[in-house]
Amino acid sequence: MSGGSQLEFINKLKALSGDSRIGYIADELLPSILDKVAKHLDRPARFYASGTPDEFLNFTGYTTTAGDGTGKILPPDANNLVGTSITAGTISLKTGVVTGGTPVTINGFAFSIPATTYGYKRRMVIAQDSTGFKVKFGAEISGPYSYSNHEDPGTLWGFLTETTPVMFIDLESYNNAGSTAFKTAGSVTNVIENAVSGVPRIFDIGGGADGNSNLQNQIDALQVQLDAIAANNPAQQKFTSTGGQTLFDATLFTWNSLSTVLDIEVWIDGRRQLQDTNGLLFEGFRKNSISQIELAQGVIAGKEVVIWKQGTALIGGGGGGQGLTQSNPANKFYLLDQGDLTTIWKMEVINGVLGIVAV
Repeated sequence: MSGGSQLEFINKLKALSGDSRIGYIADELLPSILDKVAKHLDRPARFYASGTPDEFLNFTGYTTTAGDGTGKILPPDANNLVGTSITAGTISLKTGVVTGGTPVTINGFAFSIPATTYGYKRRMVIAQDSTGFKVKFGAEISGPYSYSNHEDPGTLWGFLTETTPVMFIDLESYNNAGSTAFKTAGSVTNVIENAVSGVPRIFDIGGGADGNSNLQNQIDALQVQLDAIAANNPAQQKFTSTGGQTLFDATLFTWNSLSTVLDIEVWIDGRRQLQDTNGLLFEGFRKNSISQIELAQGVIAGKEVVIWKQGTALIGGGGGGQGLTQSNPANKFYLLDQGDLTTIWKMEVINGVLGIVAV
């Protein structure tokens, strides 16, 4: 680089130093600028090879300082705790020794290197929780290195419950005085490198992503809510009469076939039909089976018939109030009487009039 080009480059760096996003003062000295740029690029729980590659996989602690002086911190784990026990250190992939004080475990025990056939490859994933790092190794793979030959890292992270993923690395075994040791897959010498021939071997999420069980816990919690909604969401099926039709077969759900069980309703053009609890046809309809009803009279062609199965779960009911079930298209709600738990009241609006009756 010529003297003019060097000066131009330095001037551009100095101009960058005035960027408020990294908190620089314009026209700082070059070493100061580079130091702050390096700080700004750093992040919590960053995994990386040494400047001169050796046996160590290095990592930063739970917090780092950005170039503008603000702090960066790990996201909370699945238990909403920040892993303050995570401090900067190293993992020797030659001996299995961990330095720095951060607990690093595998299958609940202190980190160790799994026995691996010489020259075979393994993918190693790491996740964090509030206590430290958890490690999982994939299966050993023979042949030349290929990223796609290994398990998806998400599959391996899935074994590390109650954690947040932070990194994975692809390794190749070699013999260290009769014991298994690892280098990065494809490395010419027995060292850990960020990349081999320009292709990454260390994949760093950078302080974790909202992954694995943290996300899964949220999904599970949402699923519980959705299940509750589904339990309350009444099933219904609509039919259009072909003319004189009395038999209707539901294909979307079933019900209790006992005539004495009032778990379905039948509506014809918005008018509710009474169920014959004796299994006869002296009322509006009867149940013939778990999926068929029979009307006492045939329905004119084109009329809409709706079979509705009410929800089963109660919503609310806390604080001494009534439990409430979601109801169907006819603007109805069911309330459990907290003073008499054997009685359920039905509120419904019919032709604009609100009424309440025991059911």
